[in-house]
Amino acid sequence: MNKPNHRLHPNLVGGVCSALLVVATVPVALAQPSVSKINPCPSIFYEEPHNHQVIVPQGCRPNALTRRLVAQGLIVDRSNPTPDMVKLGVGGDDLPDSQLPKLQPNQNMGSASPSQSYPMSFPQQYAVLPPPLPKVVATVVPQNGKVNVRLVNQTGAVITYQVIGNTKPRSLPGKSYVMLQGLPTPVNVTFRRQDGGLLRATPVPQAGMLDVSLDATRDLGTDKSTMSIQPNGNVSFN
Repeated sequence: MNKPNHRLHPNLVGGVCSALLVVATVPVALAQPSVSKINPCPSIFYEEPHNHQVIVPQGCRPNALTRRLVAQGLIVDRSNPTPDMVKLGVGGDDLPDSQLPKLQPNQNMGSASPSQSYPMSFPQQYAVLPPPLPKVVATVVPQNGKVNVRLVNQTGAVITYQVIGNTKPRSLPGKSYVMLQGLPTPVNVTFRRQDGGLLRATPVPQAGMLDVSLDATRDLGTDKSTMSIQPNGNVSFN
């Protein structure tokens, strides 16, 4: 009786082994995770118009705008790229100063502005004007820096007056007067009607003194409540 032939053909054995090797390598290739590298300093920072309008992130090589602002002292210096950043691909080239844009000074802010899209802003400086000087309506000649003033109440109401820094508030009855002697200049004298009415003050310089006539009025534009006398003798009302 003939025995069965169990010998395998050499080509068949080789093909099976090759197929097994291919199948074994496929899972290994699929199992390897993919690693994505993000460029922290993309080349768009160094392309127009961003090259002159956008500040590069910290650690990136400065572009034209960053270099200009650092030179002006508006921002701190940006560090050079690290070796890891260079491997990831930091784009852009340094431009010579001759190719940098010429900046026009901003007359309103007093400093140069690199671009209209630059986000930083600076408060404008405004000059503070002094208050207008009061109008001088009369002049009296002080004696040793002092003046004499006579207040004349021409109204029928009681007037309260006070020499600021010298006297307390006092009352002056209607149709009467009071003499204020030796007032040191500069001096301010206040007066008002107790009934709330308006007062018109009329100064009349006299020899060695100043007469001030206080009359009733209905015109708000002529209502006065304070008299000031300066060391040079100028008299003004407010």
